[in-house]
Parts: sequence; structure tokens; C-alpha cells
Amino acid sequence: MIRHIWGTLDPFYEAGPFLGRIEANTGFLRALLEADPFDEYHFFVSSEKTASTCKAFIKQNFTAIHPKISFIPRTRLIQCLQNNPYKVFHLSDCINYPVHLALLRNKYSKSLFSITSITHSLSYSSYSHQLLKQLWPGWSAKDAIICSSACGRKVLENYFEHLHKYYRLSADFTHPQLVTIPLGINTEDIASAAKKPGNSNLLKNDKVNILCLGRISCYSKMDVLPILRSFQLGKIYGLNLDSVRLVMAGGVDQKDDTIKKLALFARNIGLELMVFPNPDQAKKMELMHHADIFVSMSDNPQETFGLTILEAGAAELAVVASDYNGYKELIKDQENGFLIPTLGPDSTEFIDDLAPILFDSESHLLLAQSCAVDIHALIKALSLLIVNPDLRKSLGANLKKSVQDYDWSRVIQQYLELWDNLYKAEHRESMDITSHAAHTPYAQIFKHYTTNSWINSVLSLSKLGQAVYKKKDFPVIYAGMSEMIDPQKIRMLLFLSRAPIKSSNLIARLSASLDLSPSVSRILVSWAVKQGLLQTS
Repeated sequence: MIRHIWGTLDPFYEAGPFLGRIEANTGFLRALLEADPFDEYHFFVSSEKTASTCKAFIKQNFTAIHPKISFIPRTRLIQCLQNNPYKVFHLSDCINYPVHLALLRNKYSKSLFSITSITHSLSYSSYSHQLLKQLWPGWSAKDAIICSSACGRKVLENYFEHLHKYYRLSADFTHPQLVTIPLGINTEDIASAAKKPGNSNLLKNDKVNILCLGRISCYSKMDVLPILRSFQLGKIYGLNLDSVRLVMAGGVDQKDDTIKKLALFARNIGLELMVFPNPDQAKKMELMHHADIFVSMSDNPQETFGLTILEAGAAELAVVASDYNGYKELIKDQENGFLIPTLGPDSTEFIDDLAPILFDSESHLLLAQSCAVDIHALIKALSLLIVNPDLRKSLGANLKKSVQDYDWSRVIQQYLELWDNLYKAEHRESMDITSHAAHTPYAQIFKHYTTNSWINSVLSLSKLGQAVYKKKDFPVIYAGMSEMIDPQKIRMLLFLSRAPIKSSNLIARLSASLDLSPSVSRILVSWAVKQGLLQTS
């Protein structure tokens, strides 16, 4: 019976503030382990600290399947690829590791497993360079990038088309297939939490409470000033601002004075504004409970999907959202909410040229300020909802019904179906791509640094090596080398070197005796030469 193993290079669970990416990755991990479709789960994470955080989360929440889960140092990845029947490796981001993992798979794995990854933010200036690495002849029909929205998928298509054109790449340079699977939420948990009144003093219900939830920053996610401008416009047209309260909650950069500027503006126009910086999940749910309307005017390409829209829908709130990015796939205008038109430029040449030498926050501020939200349409939609509680209730109920499709229990089934289809996909019998330009061949590039190489030498035990072999001395093994260098490997190496032996023969015999790749055997021999256990003849 074939074991089906799920692998990853990422922890998925991370401690820290509830950012959208962290929340989405944690939700995915919960859904995967609750479904439990694999025989084993292998996590090759970057550090023991990262591993311990994720281990504690899994042990606390998934005691029954905890024995099926392994945390393995990345230095053992090649060995594990050679010895285990992986069905899929899934990565929590499409930017960092997919192509590097594909190269390792093609060179070392006995079976051609699938490699999938997920999109998050796609707009940082370094991503053109990062995605250029993804254009490579070594991809299989079993590989895919999972886009959380159709808008995000179109962004990747545009990226790859741009890179192909300007680097003049041949058709051999392909990318993984692009598929769309949305992010998810736990709809029942949010609905139940939002029904609880919590702290009754948090928000009074003497006014219509309009909630805006997300990072409070003019350079990330959305600029909230157009919301305030729309109320200023509404006041001109006769809207009684005494009847409404704007509530903003989300991450706050302590160095940013945006909140002070917004508070001053709100006071000048006579609008009550309440701000809740960096709320935890419980506080978010309390605010959802007291809210009557949810508004989110995303105008920043940093945002791709819109988890807060789903959360508001699960809480049965009437939603007013910008017609931008993945929002337009979640809201159907005047059916389950309102979509507010946005206007963007036909060229961003000035920003394009500057972005690589600016901080991402600077370039994204410029980009966001180049996207306009129709404040006339915004205040019209808000005004309708402010005076019409029945409309609020109707739109909220419709949205709650539609977000059921985004419950993690349903979304994870789309992942499982994709992985099954990729597993069955036809592919080339031989994956002969064994190099990638982004993988530095250190020995070639730095070969002139050393006096010579031991690779064509005859090697033999030194006096120190003989002492270690006879257990009269002991080698020093650094912690960072302990996965590749251990007493068993050292003893076999010294045993094979009792008589002078050509280095090429030693590598071959060591690989055969310990079932190691020649590359790992070279590291072991290099280490022994450095330690003075082997000498050149």
C-alpha cells in the first residue's frame, strides 16, 4: 500500500498579530488537519524556534493525529526526497521557494510529486525579480500556483507575460499552471462570536455604527480618507452626521501619524470617530456585534483577496466595498452589498522607475494615491443603508448566505481535489533539468580562492584519523553540521580510508555504504580533510 505524504517548507502557523496572511495560513492548516487526508505530514521548517511554535499549536489542537506529524531539519530534505513517497509539497507563499524545491525534486526524488503554493500580496517591487526565477523549463504538469482570486491570477498572468517579453525568453521557459481557490474562514465560529454582546460599553447603539476594519495606514490595504471625505460630502447634501459613528479598527504603525490627521478631519466635519488600534480577535468580534454597516474601500495593490469582507458577511453585516481587486468577486452590487466604482491611471511610469529604490511603503503610498474611489457613489450607498435598517438586514442576510461557500470545510475540499488531479496528471518520464541560474555553483565561481582541490587526490587516514578510528580521540562536530556529520558516517568514512584511496572511489563507496547522495558524501569528505582526519598523498 502506497503511503501518501504531505510535505511543506513552511510552518503555516505563526505566532504574532492577526495579519491577513497569518490568519489565512492558520485557517488552512486547521482545515487540512481536521480533514486529515494524508498518512503523514512532514514540516521542513527553517529553525527550531519556528518548529516549536508550530508543534505546540498542533499538539494543543490536534492531539489525535500528532503522531503522524514530523518536524525535520531542512538539511535532511534531500535524504527525505530520496526515501519517501511524497504526494504533494504545499508552500504558504508562491514567491520564495517553489522553483528551488522543484530543482531538488527533479534531481533527487524517486517520484515526481506535485508542488503547489498560494498567492498573498503580489505588488512588491522585488516580485518581478522573484517571479523571473519561476520561469524555468523544469516544471511539471503536476505543479500549480494557487491564486486566491481571479484578479490575483490575472496579475500573475500579466507578470509572466511581461517577463517573457522583456527578457526575450523562449517558450521552454514556463511557469506552473495557475488555478483559483479562494481563501476561507470558519463561518460558524465568526457568526457565533459576532452574536455575543461582549463588552456592552465598547460601542453604544445610539447611532448607526459603521465599521472599517483593516490596517489603518495610507500606504497599506486602503486609504480611509475617502470614507471621511464622503461623509463631508454627505453633510453638504443634508446627511445628519449626528446619527452615525465611524469606527476604525486595525493594525497601527506607531511611527505613522495617520490616525491623528483622520481624527482632526473627523472633528472638523462633525463626525464621531472611534479608533481601536491593533485589536485582538475577541475585540474584532465585539466590534462586529455592535456594527450596523461594514465599509472597506481598498485602493492598494498590496491587497489581493479580502478576508474581512468574508468575516463581515459571516457576521451578517451589510457591506459597502470598493470595486477593486478580489472584493469584486465577493460582492455582487445591490444583491449582497454595494460595490463602489474606482478609477486608476493608464500609466504609472514615474512610480515604476522609482519603486526599486524606494521602500515598499513609499511606492505603495504613491500607487494608492493614484487610485480614486468614487466618494459620490460611496455616500449614496452609505446614506441608503443609514436610513434603511431593512435594507441593511436584507443585504447582510444575502451576504451571509453567499459566504458559506468560503467556509474552510468547503475550501479545503477544493485543495484535495486539485492535489488528486495533479497526482494523476501525465508528465514527462524523465525530468532532466538539473540546474537553475539562481542556484550559485560556489565551487566553480570561487575555485580560484583555494590553492588546490582534493577532488583528484589520493586520500588516506592521518595520525589524527587513526586515533579517532581507534576511539582514542573524538572529532568536534558543530551544531549546524550535525545532520550531515554523525559518528556512524565518520566511522564508515575512516574505515573506507584505512588504505590510500582515490577521492572519486571514496565518494562512490561512501555513498553506496550509507545510501548518501554524492553531494553529501563530498561534504563529509571535505569536513574530514578540514578536520585533519584525512590527508592527501
